[in-house]
Amino acid sequence: MAELQRFEEMITGLVKKADELAKKREAQREKMEEAFHEMLVEFDKHADRLQEEVIAPRIAYLGGMFKNAVKPEIEEDSEYRHRIHLHFAHTEEFPCIADVTFVIVHDAEPGFYNVKFEYIILPAYVTDKYKASELRRVAMGDDSHPELVSFVESRIAEFLEHYLKARKA
Repeated sequence: MAELQRFEEMITGLVKKADELAKKREAQREKMEEAFHEMLVEFDKHADRLQEEVIAPRIAYLGGMFKNAVKPEIEEDSEYRHRIHLHFAHTEEFPCIADVTFVIVHDAEPGFYNVKFEYIILPAYVTDKYKASELRRVAMGDDSHPELVSFVESRIAEFLEHYLKARKA
């Protein structure tokens, strides 16, 4: 009988330990979720600011220079909220299609995010070879840094140089 009692105490002890550990893990998970939520709010704040003050006005200006450019649309409160896309339709003057896209995305490391730039001009033979995409890693709080503004402007200028080479004489 003593053996059975020892066994029951051992099992009861294991269950009690597991319950205590589960409560600790739940508390840790709740803290992590709270920290993650705060990180998302911080990311949105920085991404919104960068998009509204730096990227969107420059893309809008570029689009305003061409009749064949479809103006960028920002989808509010969607998973593509931090994505700005400008499309250039095929015309007689520009016998190609082109797309320019900036996307602001989370980085794997907390406290950072990435600004991704992509463009494509098709058919490819209408222009020189070009670097189609680039990613810039940004620390939260560095989004007003002149280097980031320079990155956005230089990528747009690079696209424009290649796009203008596609123009028919």
